[in-house]
Parts: sequence; C-alpha cells; structure tokens
Amino acid sequence: MRLLLEAVRADVVTTTIVPAGQDRYLGVNYFSPPSDTLLGILAGLQQMLSAEERASSYLAMSQCARAGRLLLTEYGGDLKRAVLKLASELEPFDADGIRCLLCDASGPRSAATDTRAERRRFVTNACVYTTFVWGVQLGVVDETELKRLLGRDLAEYKNGLLSLFGKEGYVRHSLDAPIGTPASLVALDFVSVHRGFWDMTDARERALFAATTDLIIAEPRFRIPNTFHFLMSADNPRNKMIHRIAAPAYQGRSSWPTFNVEFADRMMDFDESSESNTYRACAQAILKDIRTSTEVHGGYQELISEHGLKYRTWAYKGAVAHSWFPRFLSVWKRAYGTPLLQWND
Repeated sequence: MRLLLEAVRADVVTTTIVPAGQDRYLGVNYFSPPSDTLLGILAGLQQMLSAEERASSYLAMSQCARAGRLLLTEYGGDLKRAVLKLASELEPFDADGIRCLLCDASGPRSAATDTRAERRRFVTNACVYTTFVWGVQLGVVDETELKRLLGRDLAEYKNGLLSLFGKEGYVRHSLDAPIGTPASLVALDFVSVHRGFWDMTDARERALFAATTDLIIAEPRFRIPNTFHFLMSADNPRNKMIHRIAAPAYQGRSSWPTFNVEFADRMMDFDESSESNTYRACAQAILKDIRTSTEVHGGYQELISEHGLKYRTWAYKGAVAHSWFPRFLSVWKRAYGTPLLQWND
C-alpha cells in the first residue's frame, strides 16, 4: 500500500509494482488517467481502517487499522491532490438536452490493452464518481471543494450520468458503441464496485438497474451455456491480436468471476431496497456456479473462457485470484443466509 501511495505522490498511475533491486521499485504504467488505481487505493485504506470493527478481536486487526490511519495521515495531502486533479479534468458534455460531466474523451490511450480507461464508458465514469464519494468518506477531501470544481454536488453529478447513459431505459455501456439491439449495448461491468455507484435508494435508479439486469439475464449470448456464468458482453468488441496472445479481452466474451460476484451482490442490494425476492434465486445460482468452477479448477479463477474452461492464451496461462475469494464468501453468506465454509477457531 505504501508503494502505491508513493506512486500517487509521484503522480504515476500504476497497477503493478516491480522490484528493481536495492530497495528500488518500478511502477508499470498500464493505464492513463482516469484509471481505477486511485479508487483501489482508497478501497485498500477503507479495508485497513475498518479492520478493527470486525467481530474477530485479533491483535493484527487493530494493528492493521492503526497502520491505515498512519498512512492516511502521511499521504492524505497527496491523495487530496490526486482526487481534486481528477475532478478538475472532467469536461462538460451536452447531448439531447442532458448536461453532465464526463472524463476527457480526447486524451490519449496509454496501451493496447487500455480498455478499462475508455472515457466514454459508463463504468469508467461511475468509478470516478465512486472515487469522489470514497474520498469524502475517508476525509481525504471535502465535498464543498469538489462542488466548487464540478459546479454541482455529487448527487447532481451522479444523476447526470444516469440520465445520459440510461436515457434508453437501461444502462448503455458506452456512448461510442455502434447501433445495435439493447442486449448488445449493455455490459456486465455496469454493476461497478461494492458500496460504490449503486445504492438503490432511488426508484429511478432501481428501475435502470432492473432493466439492464433483465436484458443480461434474458440474452443467451450473455452466459456460458447451461450455467449462470455471465460473460462481460454478448459480443466481442475490439478483440485485437494482443488479446489473443497476451492480455485478456476485458470487454469480450470471457467470464470474470469477480464481476459475477458483484452482479449477485447488486441483485441482493436491489431485493433489499425494494423489499422483494426478485433476483435472489438468480444470485444464488451465480454463486453456486462459481463455487463449482472453483472446485473443478482448483482455485478461484480470475477468468473463465466462454466455453467454461480456464482462460488460456499464449502469454496468459490462466490465473487464480485468491485475494477475491473472501469477497465471494461474504456474498455467499448474504445470499444463502449461512456461510459456505465453517472456520474452526
């Protein structure tokens, strides 16, 4: 965490830290701003600070929380600068009478794999909003400072994004997507992040979520046959040569268990807010298939191919994402009411 915070201090956007010997490290700059790296750092600090709030009274929990507070004190100024810089770089966008703020769409892309940072995509802008919200919650930045830069409060900023990307009645994954059927214009990553963009307190927000969710569930091309493994998209946009030999095609026909877990969790959010059981059975089926996949493949997979197999390319031989497994267990317990695993103290 300290290394990533040092990268923020140096104004470097990095997702990977590489040891370079003699206490030196290199930050591999995969993504140009806005990436979700800053959001991830804030999430990490949130996890550290909340450690001592957990039921387990282990000494390590309080030590973790103390370390988080020290890091926040030491690097709070750098984080504030980064958050305010992000706010200052948003640009006004007007379409069909809808006025909102979007990421700078004219900025250069940083790499061939840089699909997550495409600035006219819903999830990119939703993550920017979440970065602001978490920055305020952590005390990194004051909401009045953000309002001064944005020219509106955060609620109005969010409503603008929902109005723009949801003007057809469902959440369109990108403003640049070609004309097509509604199912081809949505993507699974609209579920965004845990405790992030979606809070489901507004009826209009729930309606947009439900409409988008129903499109995904009803489209056979959105899932691996005979499973509840949902793919990122019904089509395979921008599947370049590099995706075939090296990095996974993030937007394409591959299944990310982590996004499926978040999909299930947002379904539970919807049911809880609407006081219904609209999606509980589907959420349970998603989690059950992830459990089966984890058992079959011998670990919690980062990716699953569109055929339900380990994702394998020439340079990407398949990877496990064990750090996400506890999140899966938490959502499982929420959906089923009982824990999947029983831990013996």
